[in-house]
Amino acid sequence: MKKRTYNLIAAALFITVLFSFTVFHLTNAGMQRGQSDLPADYDGGDFRGDTPFGRFYRGVYQNKNALQTVRRASYDLFGVVNTDRVVVGKNGFLFPVNDENTGYHYIADYLGLSVFTDEEEQAILAELLARQALYRERGVEYMLVVLPANQTLYGEQMPAYLGRGGVTRLSHLSSTLQEGGFDYCFDVSEALLDAKENGVLCDNTENALNALGMYYTYRAVLDRFVTSTYQEKNVVAREHVTFYQSNTEGRELARLAGLDGILQNRTVLLRNDSYYNYRVLFNTGFAARTARLPEDYSTLPPDSMSVLLQFTNSRDRLLIEPYFSNTFDYMTYQTDLSDNADVYEKANPHVVIQFIRENELSLLLPAV
Repeated sequence: MKKRTYNLIAAALFITVLFSFTVFHLTNAGMQRGQSDLPADYDGGDFRGDTPFGRFYRGVYQNKNALQTVRRASYDLFGVVNTDRVVVGKNGFLFPVNDENTGYHYIADYLGLSVFTDEEEQAILAELLARQALYRERGVEYMLVVLPANQTLYGEQMPAYLGRGGVTRLSHLSSTLQEGGFDYCFDVSEALLDAKENGVLCDNTENALNALGMYYTYRAVLDRFVTSTYQEKNVVAREHVTFYQSNTEGRELARLAGLDGILQNRTVLLRNDSYYNYRVLFNTGFAARTARLPEDYSTLPPDSMSVLLQFTNSRDRLLIEPYFSNTFDYMTYQTDLSDNADVYEKANPHVVIQFIRENELSLLLPAV
């Protein structure tokens, strides 16, 4: 009985101290008129008025410091965020719920509830076979590379309440494409899953591969080339490049969750003094072309191997450039997947490779 009384007293004292601190903090924040006021409160509302209550409300609910305190407590104590567009994973990972640009639902796909219909898959198959035929008529090889989403690479970091993932849109589509005779869709998920033992391959607050993830993507894609198209000595070996981890303010997902000033983004970058043996011939922002520097710095022969890489995301293109440009004599990079006549003429490619993210597969559907 005595022990129980002591426990009750201790609990009461703890609650009293906590409550007193909270009241002091909120009252102090509320009375500091106009300091760090935000345009909206925690739930997106806006309370106006210059009364003591109005100042208190804005100081507590529209005050940057107070909001960060609430958000940090919600995240640290309960693992929740005040948005339906992000879910909290393990070990500092945030995962997106949906992509407003493409209509893709990450969580539904992770659970196996978002595969394409049979009609949609057949339409994508027809579209990719048409692209392949177009380039084949030009004497050019064509390949589509799909970059996996964070949830595909780090499913073990997804919240436990979601359970294990199901058959995804990408895996189901890949099977349909193979059965339909298109063998040039390369899902690099398996290669990157094998490479996870070498380091973290993506950011924790943004759905994107980092420089190390793009390096192992480069090596996986290179394995699909005929070895006669490049010299083995020009392959960028792991020991030739140096990576380092960088912690920055939280990226896109942290901003959506209001945690950008609380949760740091962990990424891996390529050192600036890493192996660079190429020069940029032109860079318009939309397209860029590079030439590898031979050992004797002589002029490359005009019939040297030329590769055109097309991307849906400029970040992916920038991260992978140092690897490919060190390997192939001529590289051209384009920041969309269109058959741009001007870029194609300048590239004069032997191979065209299109890179697309897992959440962007609907972009493969023919335009209506």
